[in-house]
Amino acid sequence: MSKGRFCEFQGTTEKSFNENFFKSVMELDYKDWRISYRKAEYIYENKISDKGKPYIEIAKEYIDESIQLLSINKDTELDSVIGIPFILLGLKTAKENKVYLLAGQIYAQLAITNNKYKDNALKYYQKYQVFQQKYKLHEFVNELTEISVYSFRPLSEYALADLANDTITVSRPSRMNDPFDSLANLWKKSDNLKNITKELGHEDIFAESMDYFRIRSFSLVKDDEASVLGNIRMWSAYANNHQGFCIRYKLNEGFINHIDTDNLIVRRLAPIKYVYDCPMPKSLTAIDSYEAYNKKHECWAYENEIRLLSYNTGTDSDFFSEPMGDDAEIEEVIFGLLCPKEHMEAICNILRDKKVVFFKMTTDPRKDIYTLKKKKYSSKGKLCDKQNRSLTD
Repeated sequence: MSKGRFCEFQGTTEKSFNENFFKSVMELDYKDWRISYRKAEYIYENKISDKGKPYIEIAKEYIDESIQLLSINKDTELDSVIGIPFILLGLKTAKENKVYLLAGQIYAQLAITNNKYKDNALKYYQKYQVFQQKYKLHEFVNELTEISVYSFRPLSEYALADLANDTITVSRPSRMNDPFDSLANLWKKSDNLKNITKELGHEDIFAESMDYFRIRSFSLVKDDEASVLGNIRMWSAYANNHQGFCIRYKLNEGFINHIDTDNLIVRRLAPIKYVYDCPMPKSLTAIDSYEAYNKKHECWAYENEIRLLSYNTGTDSDFFSEPMGDDAEIEEVIFGLLCPKEHMEAICNILRDKKVVFFKMTTDPRKDIYTLKKKKYSSKGKLCDKQNRSLTD
């Protein structure tokens, strides 16, 4: 198509421009994933059949072609190929996440009458969820290379397994103690989802693709460490009434900002946004993953939470153990004020071969009964002062 052909419809109404816009894309015979994607989009949204062939079959052919071409000519500059600034044809705004979202919609529509397409629909929606994260990196971790965070735990099978296996367990948001955490749980069940999927009848497949998001909550030091470890409510709520323990992790860049599009794996860290109110109108047809999983009511602000968002399709379980590998390590274990001695000894034994420093929370009622402070704790079961002298002999 020549530049002159393109100029024929410049200056027309917006509606006619859009029609000519897509018709011009349909005339392009150059093989490029962006062109094939736009053709699939045009056919699907306008339900255009040809010679008795259903529109959904034609859209499927184009979206299959787009996905096939993605790995072949992903970075081709189209201006020199088609002779038109391709931004004018909407090709510059095409992204992989949009391709997989449309593929999910097309295959989900096919699955309504033929169940064999359901697995492909779910796969493409899952790819959309992963590729979406490439464009949603929170500014907090944009240039972050490492960070120390705190996790309060009761003594449990999961907690001990994490220590023994060098893992960090993440869980589905539906397992949180706050029914409004996360917003995605409410949004994906609402009428808004019907607008996201364009066609009625396959919202459940899109919702299923969101079930592979899991989270893990940490506390972040705001002013000094005492703001975390001295927080009585955190020990009471998350460490079994001070009988549990707190882990200080050091997380490196490879752990807090990891996207593997081949294996559909995502890990990213972002702070919680605390808000007073949060309307969710029916017109909300899309939701950002940060808004969906990192927003909470301000009554929780005392936690100063920073959250790990994990996406992994390798299991349907509510829980998944993220391997720490070389990208995360335990720096400290701090035992609660009322942590039983046998529990402390068991944890010290599990971590005996690692470079972990142990502490125990204490209080001095003569000075301030409400002030918690950490003291060095030796693996031999003794509290020590700063010079590592025993305080319990």
